[in-house]
Amino acid sequence: MAPNCYTDYLPQATRLVRKTQKASLSALQRHLRIGYGLACQIMDCLHQAEIVVPETDNRAYWRVSPYQVTHHPRGIAVDERCLYIDQVIELTLFFFEMYEEGNDGDTRAFSRLKPALVKNAEIRKVVLGGFFRDGMNLPQAALALHQYLMDRDLVPAVAQDAYHALYAAALAYDRPFRRVTDLQERKSRAYRRLARYYLLVHKHDTAVSNHSRVPDFFVPQAWIRPFAAPGMHPEHVVPCAYMLKKAVEFYDHGWSVDGVAQLIERWLLIIDIPKDAARWLDSGTEALRDRMPPDWDPLHGCIFARLHELHIPFQVPAGRTCSHLPAKPGALQPDKSGAMA
Repeated sequence: MAPNCYTDYLPQATRLVRKTQKASLSALQRHLRIGYGLACQIMDCLHQAEIVVPETDNRAYWRVSPYQVTHHPRGIAVDERCLYIDQVIELTLFFFEMYEEGNDGDTRAFSRLKPALVKNAEIRKVVLGGFFRDGMNLPQAALALHQYLMDRDLVPAVAQDAYHALYAAALAYDRPFRRVTDLQERKSRAYRRLARYYLLVHKHDTAVSNHSRVPDFFVPQAWIRPFAAPGMHPEHVVPCAYMLKKAVEFYDHGWSVDGVAQLIERWLLIIDIPKDAARWLDSGTEALRDRMPPDWDPLHGCIFARLHELHIPFQVPAGRTCSHLPAKPGALQPDKSGAMA
């Protein structure tokens, strides 16, 4: 049945504005295939939910609300309200996906997303063990988490009235619950969660809790370390600090979460190398502890380039390609949207 009320269009309109980072009546009419009057009603609702703001008194022209902007110039602080809304949404979405996967979630991962100083075990019990097991959908859980934090006086003053904005932001991710057991899908979702975390860093910079080993928190090591040899040093072939830096740069150039997630999947691998070689990576004359060789191409370059540069012996895991070995025919590379080309 086709939507027959302007409220039925709100989830689509919210996703459209957040994805395109543009707000216009003509865009709503074109994408939703509706008339001018209905587009005006929808835009008024988006305004009430702090998704858009009017540029003129007669509301003929609109722009995206500062709270919904996803591309910010580096070094410019984003306000506390926007950060709080993003963290509530990301934490709620994290636990929703953990509930779908039958997983409690890595404490180190969701502790990076918390919008307030609340104990990790407590927040997991409330959201994962309470809201979702009680049958709440994602927007309802986001509002319930906000109220939970409000009741404990843990919400910044500038965000205490953010109910409409939280609900609208959560609608963009709302979907029916389904159990996820396929291993490849679970891996893809983990890479996407890490990419969304990097997007938080891109938007809010140092206001987001960071750690040099964040990729290991979001993606289980069993998926990225194919073999563990005794007496050897586990090394990320692409340094974690470099991944964060490059992910932020790709977001600066308009890449999508899906696009960055596929780059992370390409980069994220741990292999075992001799301990002496690890020390040389960190402190040798050509130290490459937190960077790749200067001419390395993050889209197409061999992910083992650091090891090649210093002639460090290693074993190439099955399913991976190396510049010293023939490339598999028809190998695909992600583009900025996440599509494979």
